[in-house]
Amino acid sequence: MARVLIVDDEPSILELLDLALAGEGYEVLRAANGNEALEKAELADVVLLDGMLPGITGWEVCRLLKSRPRTQHLPVIMISAMAQQLDVDRGRVAGADDYITKPFDLQEVLEKVAQALKGSSAQQPVLGRAAFSS
Repeated sequence: MARVLIVDDEPSILELLDLALAGEGYEVLRAANGNEALEKAELADVVLLDGMLPGITGWEVCRLLKSRPRTQHLPVIMISAMAQQLDVDRGRVAGADDYITKPFDLQEVLEKVAQALKGSSAQQPVLGRAAFSS
């Protein structure tokens, strides 16, 4: 069973994504801040990461995950209310594999998680295969 780490400081977003992903058969891990995300990331197969987190930002968490040998292979999908092209580019520079803007379509999130997991199953780094959407 694939494990999805959801990182968001909004309890309602965590709950919504948890229910949707669990309903699709995923094991869900949760983190409410960047430090917690960094601690749990090695247990995940894909990360859904909010850009605006208290303390360490999501962009910094992404950069750190992609710079560490034990987590650099993890697909990271940024989910943020920041929807300007500059924000999307910031996600790309940090190493994100995809970017979804809030408010998001739940079906789109589920599809992108499935795509990320399918792409990572080839045991190749997914850097550079981003399909960013704005």
